[in-house]
Parts: sequence; C-alpha cells; structure tokens
Amino acid sequence: MQTLTTHLATTRDHELRDASAAPLPRLRDERASLRDAGRVVLRRARPQDGAAVAHLAALDEAPIPRGDVLVVELDERIVAAVPVAGGEAIADPFQRTAGLVDLAERRAALLRGELPRRSRLGGALRHVSGGRRAAA
Repeated sequence: MQTLTTHLATTRDHELRDASAAPLPRLRDERASLRDAGRVVLRRARPQDGAAVAHLAALDEAPIPRGDVLVVELDERIVAAVPVAGGEAIADPFQRTAGLVDLAERRAALLRGELPRRSRLGGALRHVSGGRRAAA
C-alpha cells in the first residue's frame, strides 16, 4: 500500500515528465511578438546609459558589462546589453528578449570581425531561391 508521501512523489514525477515532454516554445512565436512590440533600437551605449545598464544588471542578477557595450532599446527603454568584446549579455528578465539579445550578439560579433558580412547579392539570391543554396 502506498503512503501519501509516495503517492505525492509519484504524481509530481509524472507531472514533471509530462512537462518536459511538451514542445518548447518556438523562436518564430517570439519573433512575432517582437514585431508587435514597438520600436527597437540597437546602438552603442553612451555614458548617460550607465544607470540604466546598472539597473538592468541588477534585474538580471549579473555583473555590469564593461568596455564597449551595445544596448537594445525597446520603446526607448534599455532591455538588453551585450559587451562588444564578448562575454555575457544581460537582459530584462521580465521581457521577451532572446531574439533581441541574439541580434545584439550577432552585431557584436560583426564588430569584432568574427562573422562575414552578407552581400546584397547573396541576400537577393537566397530570396529568389527560396532560401536554398545553389549546388556547387
């Protein structure tokens, strides 16, 4: 005969297994919500952004990024910051910022020279081909 504790533990185990089997939210859903979010600005941090970036770091429970930093504004409010030299990004944990952080990290990598710039022709070819690469 099961005790109450064993029954509760078994029930909770089943709940956790069911939750882990559920599909993760898709990035496309976040992109759709970002389209409706408002004005997004990606720029280098200025000295007057110090207090906002420090507040963001406190919200994210992370150290303040040092050096050259890119910030992401959403409706004129800084919601993410990424060090250009590399390192951990910080973001508002109460906003959907994964797509914005990804964008800022890619821009930082471009500024460091780590990602090749896409040519306009390459983008046009991908558009025409439906995103498929031509066979070499």
